[in-house]
Amino acid sequence: MSQGNDGRNRVQEALQGARPLLTRLGNAAATVLAVVMRAVLSVGEWLARVPWARIRPGWYVIAALGLWSLVASVQWLSLSAQLSEAQARLEVFERQATLENAKLSFPVVGAGVPRDNDNLPGAARAYRKGVSQGFVFTGTDSGVNVAFGTPVVAAADAKVVQLDANYKEATVPEFLKLLNDVKNGASDNDLSRLRGRQVWLKHDNGTVTRYGHLSRISPSLSYATDVKRGDIIGFVGNSGTLEGARGTRNNARLLFEVWLENESKFLGQGLKPGEVRAQAAKLFRAF
Repeated sequence: MSQGNDGRNRVQEALQGARPLLTRLGNAAATVLAVVMRAVLSVGEWLARVPWARIRPGWYVIAALGLWSLVASVQWLSLSAQLSEAQARLEVFERQATLENAKLSFPVVGAGVPRDNDNLPGAARAYRKGVSQGFVFTGTDSGVNVAFGTPVVAAADAKVVQLDANYKEATVPEFLKLLNDVKNGASDNDLSRLRGRQVWLKHDNGTVTRYGHLSRISPSLSYATDVKRGDIIGFVGNSGTLEGARGTRNNARLLFEVWLENESKFLGQGLKPGEVRAQAAKLFRAF
């Protein structure tokens, strides 16, 4: 079975699991309405038969409506809880389907999940009071040698949605000022500058992959270019780092970010290292 069908089947399972809850919502609402209608009719008939009950018809209708509001409010609280449960179940399955359908390859041929926890998404970045938003491939930490100039490849079929073709490296004073500016937290613009020269790809399922610290971008690449899994999109570098500002080839690295759910959440966000590795095992496949 294809990965796309597998993902759709998971969503269908979620819908089937939620359907009994939604059915109960409809049945319960119908029950509440029937009870209220019977109460309104009973109160009206009783008041009509009691001689001393000099209550105008409109008043008992108002009283009945008040009773209806009370009963409906209590019942609605229960129904809302059940609906929230159904929605939560659907969201879990949709996330699982997104991961199953993504099946990316790592951006360096032969690489695996970095062994050093500091090179995983969510690792602390004390210098800017934040966390890493992606995997860092450097040295031999990922099982292959990632050096300056190592080819960087597309993780899956995609379209180029951003590339820094005219990137200009910061000077040392400019970079040191940037570090000072982010010591209490970095804005999105600051984070973009710290990624250095980068390429962003958007995949068919909405996942976006970002490739940072590149030394060069493939000359065949331009905005809206379609790329295939394994196509070379650039080369490992150190742009956006102090060594890059100094003009050396030291500290070469690739920052690889995977953004899910319409770029609202990066892979590994809020997870512990072991959980990141487990999620990566589901998402990535070897070339």
